[in-house]
Amino acid sequence: MHKKNHYFFALIFLIIFSLYFFNECKKENTLKIGIISNFSGPNGGTGVSLIYSIDKSLANSNIKNYRFIISNDSWDPNKIENALDDVLSKKPSLLILATTSTALLKILDRLNSLNIPVISLSSTTTKIVHRNDNIFSFALNMKEEQRQIAEKFNDSGWKSIVIIKDNKNYKYTTPALRYFSHYYKGKIEKVFDFKSGNLDINKLKSFLFSKNDFSNVDAFYFLIGFSYEPGIIYQIIRQKYLKKPVFLTPWGAENFEIFAGKNINDVIVATYYNTEKDSYLSKWVKDYEKIFETKVTLLSILGKETANFLKIIYSKYNNLDLMSFKRGVLKSEEIRNLPVKLDEYGDCMRKIVFVRLDN
Repeated sequence: MHKKNHYFFALIFLIIFSLYFFNECKKENTLKIGIISNFSGPNGGTGVSLIYSIDKSLANSNIKNYRFIISNDSWDPNKIENALDDVLSKKPSLLILATTSTALLKILDRLNSLNIPVISLSSTTTKIVHRNDNIFSFALNMKEEQRQIAEKFNDSGWKSIVIIKDNKNYKYTTPALRYFSHYYKGKIEKVFDFKSGNLDINKLKSFLFSKNDFSNVDAFYFLIGFSYEPGIIYQIIRQKYLKKPVFLTPWGAENFEIFAGKNINDVIVATYYNTEKDSYLSKWVKDYEKIFETKVTLLSILGKETANFLKIIYSKYNNLDLMSFKRGVLKSEEIRNLPVKLDEYGDCMRKIVFVRLDN
């Protein structure tokens, strides 16, 4: 009996050790996807929808064992350092950033020192393009973005405009205005500056109604990055200027319809997708809007694209390390055919589409 007990306990120990070893190996082989975005406040749902989009698109794929390491920067450049520290402490396999240009530039040197792929979904700074580094940008750089937007203004015959400009994300909006001004052939009548999260409504009303009369301008351009204020500013503008077109950047349109109210008219959005015409998105968009009970966001679609990108890389190289990313960008026909359209540096080179919002 005594000998049998030894065998029995040895067998139990072997089983426990095997399970422990299996779990540790599983942990070691888990793809850890670090994500930094906004998960709090009025725009917090955007980060949540991004996670949903990546997770849903990776489900039933060849990437079986993954988990998310999530950190909230609130799209605030003063919080990005801590958010990055938090993610890196958990040793991610790759990093996805859905934050502002101002925030990304604050940690750019640290990002470049990492030996893992970094996917930037929303930072348009020109300082990360045409560089043989570890950053793959799914957002059009601001120079090309503003060139295409200015051409739309020129083609529309808008010879006189007013710009509403957000100074919180100043490393996007300030150089973006410079690029836009270079390509735009009309006249910028006035620029109203405000800081996202601290919109002075009385000051805005004074600018729009008391100090100026913009009845003769052709359009209002909201040069605004991630913020919930575009919808609020739109409602104020419509108190007097009922028919003037309002133009939104790709990043000013996030959650616009939630805050703009029920009477949206003559609003034009610069974006990467036309969800009503892009047939490959139609079912996915319907599922998304059913779950979230709101319009699909640009970041959520970019999340879907990110997952498709990861699936292609993994299926070809059975890995998602930096070398596999670079090989995929240079050599994979499937990646070149993705809507994101990456060049040899891993930088986005897509065409902007212009979508009209009316309800």
